[in-house]
Amino acid sequence: MITTLIKRIIIALVIIMATLTVQADIWSSLNTNTPESGSANISMETENSNSTEETYIDNISYEYTLTTSNEIDCFGTLSFTIHPAAGGLCAIVRRTTRHSVFPDSYSTSYLYMINDESEIDVILDSISWDIRFKVETILSDDSRQYTPDYSVKSFIKPEDLDILQSYVDAVELKSDQSPTIEVINGILTVNSPEQTHLNITKTDGTTIFSGQISEPISLSVNSGLHIISYIHSNQTITKKILVK
Repeated sequence: MITTLIKRIIIALVIIMATLTVQADIWSSLNTNTPESGSANISMETENSNSTEETYIDNISYEYTLTTSNEIDCFGTLSFTIHPAAGGLCAIVRRTTRHSVFPDSYSTSYLYMINDESEIDVILDSISWDIRFKVETILSDDSRQYTPDYSVKSFIKPEDLDILQSYVDAVELKSDQSPTIEVINGILTVNSPEQTHLNITKTDGTTIFSGQISEPISLSVNSGLHIISYIHSNQTITKKILVK
């Protein structure tokens, strides 16, 4: 009898110990996917560490080639890194075309969607030395952010920039030398510092003069409205002159 009782007690203890072990295993498995409060805070801080309130760009580089064959010019590869603001949906790189002689707005753009990346690497080829660029970010609330304007010429060697700027200044000076027109006592005089094609007609279509000029030309004209056109800086300029 005693032996049987002892056996039953041992069996009961084994069952109790097995039950406690299973419960401990279940509790352990439930806690495996539940982070501690401290770990959760650290994880959130790490996740937001790359987020910014304002979009900005850095690592700007311009690898260029200076050409001096027919005309002095400079083109190259522009690269930089965009750091989008938190809540950004897309980033738009806006740039001008060549503007030293013929100004324009930010007419060219490149779209980059913002996913989970904290950075966007931008590489633009065949970029002229005299363009400006900036980045526009569209946020999830439909608001927009803009970075400051940047000028590519800021990333060119000073000695190369001096060569380019001197050439542009010379071209601009030459382009300012447009023909002058004056009428005195029925004499129409057109003075062109450089060779150009000149047309002078009446309003009825009658041609008074048509041809190339490279020096002052004076013509006797009757009273009335005259149409004068000439080519300057690869553009056709038309003016109307009233002769009294």
